[in-house]
Order: sequence, then C-alpha cells, then structure tokens
Amino acid sequence: MATAVVLSSGVAQATIQTTPWVHLNFYSTGWTDATIRVNSREAFFNPENCSSPDGYIVSPSLPGNTNFASALLTAYTTGDQVQLVIDGCYNSRPNIIGVYIRKP
Repeated sequence: MATAVVLSSGVAQATIQTTPWVHLNFYSTGWTDATIRVNSREAFFNPENCSSPDGYIVSPSLPGNTNFASALLTAYTTGDQVQLVIDGCYNSRPNIIGVYIRKP
C-alpha cells in the first residue's frame, strides 16, 4: 500500500491511498448515471471507513470516468490485477480516482 499527500501552497489537502494489488470479481454500472462499482476477491480496503463496505466506486462526475470504466472492465474480463487509487468516499464507498493494471 502506498500513501501520497497532495500539497498546495504547503498545506495538505487530501490523503490519497492505493489498494494492494487485487483481482476484480464484481463489476457494475449505475442505473441512472455513469457510476461504476467494483469489488475484489481480496480483503476490502477501506482507508476512510466508508459506511458501505460492498465495493469501490467511481463518481460519474470525474472527467476520467469513461477511462476508468474501460480499464476496470478490461481487468475484470482478463483477470489482470488492479491497484485502485482511493480518495475519500462517494455514495458511502471508497472513491476510485485512478486505476493501475498489471499482468499477474
């Protein structure tokens, strides 16, 4: 697990953390918006103690939402490992703001 602190004018604004490398076993899209939710076979990583520990989520408002959807769906389909970059909670779940993929 890696942790990075984003700084602006010398003041910490957010703590961004990454999950361990995991395999996705669930992929879902929102019913009425572009929300994407995934879960992994490995232990749930919830650094902000979000109240719904049933998966990780990508907000539909993020500019990279469609890129995240493609990357996550590819990893889910191929069985490649992902490392998710998490920043806070969205809809009570850990909020994905970045995705890394690697071959196992």
